[in-house]
Amino acid sequence: AVDGIARKIAGTAQYWRRSGGQPAVLAHALLLVEADPQQLCDQANRFEAALESGRSYHSRALTSVAQAWLAAHPGQTPPFDLSGTVKQRITAALIG
Repeated sequence: AVDGIARKIAGTAQYWRRSGGQPAVLAHALLLVEADPQQLCDQANRFEAALESGRSYHSRALTSVAQAWLAAHPGQTPPFDLSGTVKQRITAALIG
């Protein structure tokens, strides 16, 4: 949380089906590393408006790894290749 506001840094989605009587799931996660939440919300809101869905998204509800890093390390510069560092650490965690 920044300034007492919880922010979403990753999103997940699932799609469940039965295949041959067995449950199956397609799942994915999206991690915002160096994305601009305001730009993402503006684009998503234009899309939702074109669909006339009535949905809207608020950038204050999002953050990125870069923004979270800066909030946790005030006055410091983030690692040069933040995206590469995140990718390397996630890969290492998954491979073990």
